[in-house]
Amino acid sequence: MSAIKHREQEWIEVVETYKKELAQNEYLTQKMFVEEVIPQRYSDKFGWVTANNLGKWINKIYRDDCDKDDKRKFITYSEKITFCAEWIQFRKKRGTMGGSGDHDSDIHEPLFTTFCAQKMVNCSTAKSWKENKDIMGQAILACMRNDEEKPSFDQYIYGNRDYWTVQRVNDFCGIMDSFGAKNVSISSNNQYPSDYYLQASVHLRKRQKICMFSSKIENASPDDWYAYQINTTTYAVFENRNSAHFGMFMNDAFSVTGNNARISYSRGEQKAYVVATRNIKPGEMICVAYGRSYWVEYLSTFQCRAELKVLASRFYEIKM
Repeated sequence: MSAIKHREQEWIEVVETYKKELAQNEYLTQKMFVEEVIPQRYSDKFGWVTANNLGKWINKIYRDDCDKDDKRKFITYSEKITFCAEWIQFRKKRGTMGGSGDHDSDIHEPLFTTFCAQKMVNCSTAKSWKENKDIMGQAILACMRNDEEKPSFDQYIYGNRDYWTVQRVNDFCGIMDSFGAKNVSISSNNQYPSDYYLQASVHLRKRQKICMFSSKIENASPDDWYAYQINTTTYAVFENRNSAHFGMFMNDAFSVTGNNARISYSRGEQKAYVVATRNIKPGEMICVAYGRSYWVEYLSTFQCRAELKVLASRFYEIKM
């Protein structure tokens, strides 16, 4: 047997021993295994092992195992979601869960490494799943079936609706965008009065500029629920909470024909506008597709009416 092959066999034995110890103690980190378990139980056999090399060999051996096992060559989307959901539950058991957005904090990297070792998943591969907002959002959904755990969107985002009535909002947006005030107005849902929507006041033609969406363009992704990603590098954002425009009151119709507008921006003006994608009749609601990633994050963050969950999950094929 060659020296390289002999060394590989030694590492396989080390990794198998670590797996056995993990089965007894699910919180055992690689560092603890090297610094505490090996000196106590395996000093004669594995005294030469370091935590850094152990991590490398766990990844190598697991990757090689994947290559040999046809069933594990392709990891399904559902399996990635399940892995991330189990990671969230693992952290909850450890009492290390923070607020939203805390799921991939660098503070928990050693814990994540331990979790990957326990699941025998390559850390760098698993990290890419964890950093995928779509996968992580659906994983959060799987862990938060009880809507009572989430805040409502109205409580989290909206201001005082007793003050910001439909009339006041129309007046305010009209001051900000006198051009748009000629084409559209904001109204409220009879069944849900706090739900505002944008409707056409006049006949609007396909490709017509309807109203303003935002007065600022940025290249970096902002942390704002009303920001809209126009393309891979351009975002329409709001300067502050006092710069609302008509366009921000568009809803998602969850239908190809119902979504009758798009967001376009002017490079020269550095502003974003709402543009009609088909002819729109007076009184018709003006809607835009929010996108799948938006709804995955929304449903995983806020309380949501049952009918809205159904519409969003069906149209964007979100697994609930």
